Order: sequence, then structure tokens, then C-alpha cells
Amino acid sequence: YTLAREVANASAWKQNPTKTVVVVLTNVAGLMLFALVLPRLVPMFAALMALPPFVDPANVKIMLKTMLFTMEVSMQNDLMMTGRRAETSDFTPSNPPARFGRPESREPSEMSCKTQESC
Repeated sequence: YTLAREVANASAWKQNPTKTVVVVLTNVAGLMLFALVLPRLVPMFAALMALPPFVDPANVKIMLKTMLFTMEVSMQNDLMMTGRRAETSDFTPSNPPARFGRPESREPSEMSCKTQESC
């Protein structure tokens, strides 16, 4: 708002152009800083919030359902692009693929992958 107000204020440009230029350049520099910093920090923050102690069993269920839904949509889109009909009965939240496992049936110590084949 401040940047738009200063750029559009004709009387400020006439009365005190130096101050107006400083305010405009400061706002532009601040916006550029945000544009450079935020895209790097937001994913890092999201990844950190996905780690314990912020993740509980209910959050794991939601993450698995979201992952399965994303896989189903992606599979449907891929099949639509090839002109074939999508078969999604194998990818429902009640029947997840074996490689993801079901968190409610596993102990926390079993949740980590020990080998690539078990993932």
C-alpha cells in the first residue's frame, strides 16, 4: 500500500521528490528481498513442521490419504492423456499400495525403511 501511495501521489513528487524516491526505492528493495527469501524459507518451514514432534498419528493418516489422492489424480491425468480409461480401485485410501503401508497397523519403530525393497 505504501509503495502504491507514494508512486501515485503527485503532490509528494512535486514537494519532496528526494524523500519520495527514497521511500519508493526502499519499498522496492524490501519487496525484492521478500521475493528472494520467502520462496526458499517457506518450503524449509513446511518441511520442518512435518517432522516430529509436530506430526502425530492423525497427521500421518492425513498425509497418506493426500499422497494417495495425489497419486490417483496423477494416474487419471496420465491415462486421460493416452485416451484410456482410468482404473482407480487399487488406489483408494482404504486400500493403500503395499509399499506405503498402513500407519495404524505398524509400530513407530517399523515405520522407517531399512532397505529400498521394504519402502
